[in-house]
Amino acid sequence: MTPSNSPAVPYNRNLYGGWIDADGDCQNTRQEVLIAESLVPVVLDSRGCTVVSGQWLDPYTGQTFTSPSGLDIDHFIKIGRISTSFPKGIAILEKAKAAASRQAEKILWVDR
Repeated sequence: MTPSNSPAVPYNRNLYGGWIDADGDCQNTRQEVLIAESLVPVVLDSRGCTVVSGQWLDPYTGQTFTSPSGLDIDHFIKIGRISTSFPKGIAILEKAKAAASRQAEKILWVDR
């Protein structure tokens, strides 16, 4: 199969839950990635929990973003790691769900 005619794996984002605040500082993982990846100091809301603005450069298109509302955060996991990190026989969807629950090698924002 080639990518152009491969069947899509069913995906329902609601199956994976929401962002967590692992360190209890009121900034969830999404906010922490936006803060870490911004090219300039970010502006936070009045509580200091949510990123209001910053500057992010899309490494694929060269487009610059200043509002986080148009950005998604995505996981990048090497295919080789997925194939060696999961027990044999797990369905592709189950692998994807398990991968989403583990710490990814790299998490970054992407243009919606």
